[in-house]
Amino acid sequence: MTDAHLSEQVVKDKLIEFIRETFLSGDPDRELDEDAPLLEWGVIDSMRIVVLLAFIRRELSTDIPMTQISGTNFRNVRKIAALVVH
Repeated sequence: MTDAHLSEQVVKDKLIEFIRETFLSGDPDRELDEDAPLLEWGVIDSMRIVVLLAFIRRELSTDIPMTQISGTNFRNVRKIAALVVH
């Protein structure tokens, strides 16, 4: 579980910023939002999930169990943030 001071909105904002900078060259058109279909758009794949998990562990102080890593749970930023804060 993440620090109590990190609300779900803060986690979403941090995830969006990381994904934009790391996987979308800054997302110049600002297309990525919390409901964007990450897998469907090809934004994340198995290798990028590993990078994203390392960011979550390092920056948000949360380990997501391997049993929670699925297409459903990583479909968008909203779902990933829910894993982080719960």
